[in-house]
Amino acid sequence: MHYRPSSYSSTCDSVKQKAVTHPDPTRFLRDAARAPLAPLGLTLRGRGRKLVDDHGWWIVNVEFQPSGWSKGSYLNVGVQWLWKPFAGHAFEYGDRVRLRRGGKVVDFIEFENSPVH
Repeated sequence: MHYRPSSYSSTCDSVKQKAVTHPDPTRFLRDAARAPLAPLGLTLRGRGRKLVDDHGWWIVNVEFQPSGWSKGSYLNVGVQWLWKPFAGHAFEYGDRVRLRRGGKVVDFIEFENSPVH
């Protein structure tokens, strides 16, 4: 069962409107992620595409991973236990999230900067 904040559908509608005019994919993802993920305890880290939910001795890492060849994003979600040191964030247990889009399963969503019809 997935938790969805009560503002989820209105947030999705506003995200669709923002996508029409937003020129920067990273900023768009940060703006779009903030409202639905904050109630789940996730906070943005730095100026990039990473969010963290800190539970003291373990954290949830969420990353909107950019592509090297196209504007868009992969979504990676994982847990990191804090009982051993890492230089940065790690996905000790987790995976890339696959989504159903247009009748097929995809793991990359391309940024669209065109009007939504």
